[in-house]
Amino acid sequence: MNEVRQLHLEEVNFEQESFNKITNELRKIITQAESSGVAAWRAGEIFRGIKLKPNYHHKYTSFDSYTKEEFNITAQTVNHYIMIYEKFEKNEIEDLLISNLKVIAEINNIALRKKIVRAFVENKSEDIKVQDVITTVALLGNTEESISVEEINKTIKEVVTKRKKEKKKRTNLAKYGAEIQSNFLESLSDLIKTEPINEMGVVALFCIIFEKMRNKPFELGTCTLEFKSIKYIQTAFPDVCIVCELKGKKTSNTDLQVEFEYQSFNYIYHQHHKMKGKCDLIICWEDNSRNDESRLKSEVVHLMPPILELKDFLNTGKINLKI
Repeated sequence: MNEVRQLHLEEVNFEQESFNKITNELRKIITQAESSGVAAWRAGEIFRGIKLKPNYHHKYTSFDSYTKEEFNITAQTVNHYIMIYEKFEKNEIEDLLISNLKVIAEINNIALRKKIVRAFVENKSEDIKVQDVITTVALLGNTEESISVEEINKTIKEVVTKRKKEKKKRTNLAKYGAEIQSNFLESLSDLIKTEPINEMGVVALFCIIFEKMRNKPFELGTCTLEFKSIKYIQTAFPDVCIVCELKGKKTSNTDLQVEFEYQSFNYIYHQHHKMKGKCDLIICWEDNSRNDESRLKSEVVHLMPPILELKDFLNTGKINLKI
């Protein structure tokens, strides 16, 4: 399929009556688009047709103002609809969710993309979540075109099974984690009673034990560093900036950009591996990336930043980064 699809719409007469009819049709389609990939595909077809017309209507100053005023949707959402129309054939996506199609659409290799979308259609009966699609696409990475749909199906089933097991493990903890224990900090339970069960808990635990982590040397690449102070914590990626002392013949300070995660592989779930912002280190409660043999085989895991597992620190009292 040519990546630049030809316009399939009939020539549109942008008289008021015709333009209103198209707009009304789009309004109905958009209400279905979040739960139907086919509806999203049709919305993309129409939006692309309108966008390609140099004079779509005198009432609006721009295409973006038209979509905002008529449908209250962002330009990014419209671009997602158009991307789905341009990247997929209508008959190949059935009713895959738009959230899943957006992830698959970013695969540049056309043959691989077709196989992956076919595999997800075949697995519609599974409890597929968007993080399963993100994980599958990330794990497959730059897989050769020769990979079969059956092999992709196997990857999907493994990803779904693992995600369900991890979810069940978290659910079994109810509202609170297990009683926190530390071979290194025996008095820790005086300050915090339970293990973290989410990212917020990891941030809180890190701030509580940071004083005990300061001045402990650790290796990052070819450098030896020590944590000195927390410069800031923010909601944007990456979460925190830590000032570190760079050891050597001449001591100096450097900033370390850090992302907090409950489990390290959430870095992939959240698609931080696609973000442009620099991240030097992942701090998590539990490393389920490099501690997992099947995930460790994937290129995307090796491309993740080094990982500091707080559970390991509480047991050893050492900052052991997993590279």
